[in-house]
Amino acid sequence: MTAGSAWMSDEESDKGNIAPGQLADLAVLSQDYLSVHEVLIPETTSVLTLVGGKVVHAEAEHCALNPPVLPGYSPLAVGTDTL
Repeated sequence: MTAGSAWMSDEESDKGNIAPGQLADLAVLSQDYLSVHEVLIPETTSVLTLVGGKVVHAEAEHCALNPPVLPGYSPLAVGTDTL
């Protein structure tokens, strides 16, 4: 959400800027999709995803930031420390 959209919904104090105290929904991508050749765009992945300012997905060097997978017996919990 940009500052203009936050203004339209009267949420400027919570959204619209990357600043302390603001909610953050963002993704850090594995490559710059604006400069990579179009054939390589489908290979782009998120290495870090935040929703509401909280990490919901992390890969590579950000792996330690991943939230725990619950319940522990979930198939998603297997191998999460090796991403």
